Amino acid sequence: MTWGNRLFWGLIFFFGFHLVWLGILERFAPVWIATIIGAIFVFYMLKYGPRPKEREEEKGA
Repeated sequence: MTWGNRLFWGLIFFFGFHLVWLGILERFAPVWIATIIGAIFVFYMLKYGPRPKEREEEKGA
C-alpha cells in the first residue's frame, strides 16, 4: 500500500467506526471516545500499515 492508500483506509475506518459508535455505543459512552480511538488507528495505519512490496530484480540474464 502506498501512503495515500493507507491514509484513505485509515479515514474510511475512522468514519465507519464513528457510524457504528453512533448506532450502537452512544448510549453507553460519548462520541469523543470514538474520535480518540479512530485517530489512534489512523496514526497507527500511517506509521505501521502495509508497505509497498519491493520488486526483486532478476539475477543472471
